[in-house]
Order: sequence, then structure tokens, then C-alpha cells
Amino acid sequence: MRDFQHFTQFLKAITILHFYQRPFIRIGDKRFIVSNAQDVRKALEIYFEVFLTTRTGTEERILKLYHSIVKTKEAWYLQELTAKINEVSLKKVSSDWVRKVLLQRLMDIGYVTVEEDAEDRRHNVYKPLVKEEKELAEIRRFLDSPLILNSKLEEGFKKRLENIGEKVSWK
Repeated sequence: MRDFQHFTQFLKAITILHFYQRPFIRIGDKRFIVSNAQDVRKALEIYFEVFLTTRTGTEERILKLYHSIVKTKEAWYLQELTAKINEVSLKKVSSDWVRKVLLQRLMDIGYVTVEEDAEDRRHNVYKPLVKEEKELAEIRRFLDSPLILNSKLEEGFKKRLENIGEKVSWK
């Protein structure tokens, strides 16, 4: 529900920014501004950008490293992962930073697990657990298909009007 509240805050702000281009409905003696599909799409785009950092409480840099590097292999040794990060990043990092900051945070949020190496117990193997965020895939599906987005909005709006049970006039 917290995520939905964040999304609705984005939607309200975007709709208000386009106040003079949006229709109003009158219910009883109150007027309400109506968001349109463009507003919802823009709110989804913004929400898509902040979804993972908001959901996990993790900085964007760590999540980008996870998605661009860590989850691309089934398992990593610390030195191997450090070398790969330094190969693709402008800012070089130490293996201590990778272990203490990156991997520890990813373990805290359930994205990575650590196991002893079966062949050499002195080493740890880090395995990614999250391959794809289901919620992000669903948001992306709505963003990529305006037809789905419009039909969902229309369906929700009709249900809302039915639940109101009062005469509604458009302005």
C-alpha cells in the first residue's frame, strides 16, 4: 500500500501541473479534476525510476551494479566480482568495498546469498537470488502497451463511477 500511495502522489502532482488541460467532474456540489492516460503514463515512468530504491531502501549505484553485473552469472568469487566491477566502472573499488558494502547490502535485502565453496572451504561463493522484479515487469508492460493502460484506466473509472451512485456531470 505504501508503494501505491507513492504512485498516487506522483499522479496527483502531474495532474495538477496540467490543471487547465484536464476535465472536471461534478459530484453533488464538489468538483474533481480527472487524470487522463497521459498523466498515468508519466506517473508510471517516474515511479518506475524510483521503484527499486524505494522498495529496497538501497542506493541506486548498488542496485545498478547488481542488475548489470551480479545477476549475470550463477555464482561469483569475491576477487572475480571485484575485477568485473573495476573493468566496467569508472570509479575503481576494493574487494573490501565489494564485500562489506555491495554484497553485504545485497544480502541484507535478499538479493544475494553466500555459501562456502564446495572445492575450497576457505573461499565464499556469492549467488544472486533475484533475477527479475515481477512488479517492475508489470509496470514495464503497462508502459509498453498504451492499449492495456487505457483499457485498465477505463475499467477502473467506470467501476468508480458506479460505486459513487450519484449523478455525475462533466465540465
